[in-house]
Amino acid sequence: MMTFNIGDTVWYAASEPRRVTIRCPVCFGKREVVVILGDDSRVAVDCDYCGKGYEGPQGSTIEYDSTPIAISDIVTGMELTATAQGTSVAHYDLGKRSHVYPDKVHADEATALAAAVEARREYMEGEDRRLGWKKETAPKDATWSVGYHMREAKKCSEKLKYHEGKARVKR
Repeated sequence: MMTFNIGDTVWYAASEPRRVTIRCPVCFGKREVVVILGDDSRVAVDCDYCGKGYEGPQGSTIEYDSTPIAISDIVTGMELTATAQGTSVAHYDLGKRSHVYPDKVHADEATALAAAVEARREYMEGEDRRLGWKKETAPKDATWSVGYHMREAKKCSEKLKYHEGKARVKR
């Protein structure tokens, strides 16, 4: 890894983030999922994947994507770390950016862009794992939701019968 000096022009590996709205990968835009119970009956419940918060299921979800970029800047400062093995750069300050790690700083645009592409690839692999996990747990959440609402409906039905029995209208 190269070491740069204050005043050097360097290239910084970065990404330009953007929000992307996609169709819900669990309900496919239908805003509900159907759970098949053990007795083969079917129960529809709101999709929890795209239905977080008070607005309920939206049929879509927001994901984040990024475009790898390389930015030219000037080294305006650096923090050094001294150990028994020698001195190394802990981070650089580049123009308005501070605390840029040395592995993000490169001597030329092509190397910086290649590093940004690799960082994006690693990030997207993590996002794919996260999405897979969320898709895997969504049906489990739906079955819990079905059980909860069926239990609460039964309790309410029993309360309704009890209170209607206590408040009989006499003529």
